[in-house]
Amino acid sequence: MGAIGNFFGDLKVLLAAATAKPPEPDEIASFGLLVEQNSLRYPKEIAIICEGETITWKELNDRGNRVANLLFSTGIRHGDCVSLFMQNRIEFVVQLIGITKIGAIGGLINTNLTKQQLRHCITLTTSKKCIFGEELTAQLNEIREDLDLQDGIDYLFVRDLGTEPAPNWAVEVDSNDTSVDSNNPTEAIAIASTAFYIFTSGTTGLPKAARFSHRRLIPTATMAADLVLRIDHSDRMYNCLPLYHGTGLAIGLASAFKAGASTVLRRKLSVSAFWDDVREHNCTSFVYIGEFLRYLLSQPESVQDKQNPIRTIIGNGLRPDIWHTFKDRYAIDRIGEFYGASEGNAGFANVFNKDCTVGLGTAPAVVVAYDIGNDEIIRNQKNFCIEVPSGEPGLLLIEITSKSEFEGYTSKEASEKKVIRNAL
Repeated sequence: MGAIGNFFGDLKVLLAAATAKPPEPDEIASFGLLVEQNSLRYPKEIAIICEGETITWKELNDRGNRVANLLFSTGIRHGDCVSLFMQNRIEFVVQLIGITKIGAIGGLINTNLTKQQLRHCITLTTSKKCIFGEELTAQLNEIREDLDLQDGIDYLFVRDLGTEPAPNWAVEVDSNDTSVDSNNPTEAIAIASTAFYIFTSGTTGLPKAARFSHRRLIPTATMAADLVLRIDHSDRMYNCLPLYHGTGLAIGLASAFKAGASTVLRRKLSVSAFWDDVREHNCTSFVYIGEFLRYLLSQPESVQDKQNPIRTIIGNGLRPDIWHTFKDRYAIDRIGEFYGASEGNAGFANVFNKDCTVGLGTAPAVVVAYDIGNDEIIRNQKNFCIEVPSGEPGLLLIEITSKSEFEGYTSKEASEKKVIRNAL
């Protein structure tokens, strides 16, 4: 009966998701509103733990509000871009909440970028301000003179270890400053508004800025929390993926926000410290990417391997050759592998907890013949794409529908290149 009950429970959840109407563009829902709602439901419960610092949902909301009201006082308005250049820490989350609470757009800059690529990303999004962490001052200063930002006005400095003062070309921002208004901003943010710009890797040229709206973020976070992970506010998510990346932010942090679960945040993956962290903070889930899990498996086996509180995990890139080994060694109940892209209009999610699969598609999709050598789609005599037989490799095309809109990039030309019309 247990297996049958689980099946019908899964089916009920899936049918509800499949038949749900996409949110209307003017519906009021946003990243910042998730925090505000949790601050009302769970004001004294833990929102984030990072490097010995703990912050409750009310404190997180208040600090985000201070940033929002400060930015608004400097002239930042709905639709303006504010670049955010900071490593994973509580202040990153606070600043991003503040940016989105007034309808501005967070330009999420890869913290590994320097020189040309860093300059390109800040310039591409026409950023009005740049919020940066103390830990990245030198990288930003190196390209500062090439940016269309004013010294002493547009550079906002956030302390890290506190060993260095704000440079003379920046203004310090302190989200703990109680003299700044901590009330919720009055502007209601429509779900269709752009929340972030998430940059592509730049492996085939300079990075492109993919638009990521609240309308994509909220359903993505809901899918991850409710359908894949099955977590609620009693759970705790371990997240060591970069928050400037879609998986760490939309699948990891935002899904915890949607569930009201707390997050244990780490600057980056430490293989040696991973399971000790998980046990110390009693984490019940985590988010992974790429060969992350293979790195964990490379550690010497221990009698403690199965003695961990993790119940459910989500991510992409878990290879079939280590799937069962990892699941068995660490006694993981649920592996939520998914497939998607920051600029993609849909993807696949393993909502039924089936082994070695990326699961079901969230929109109609086909795989078509592709010439890798010439980097082009193979077409038939009528100039249509050719669907390949099941199991054969090719190019994945996902249909653009009301539930799977393509939001594209900041560049219309780059966006148009991704759209195939009259494909079949």
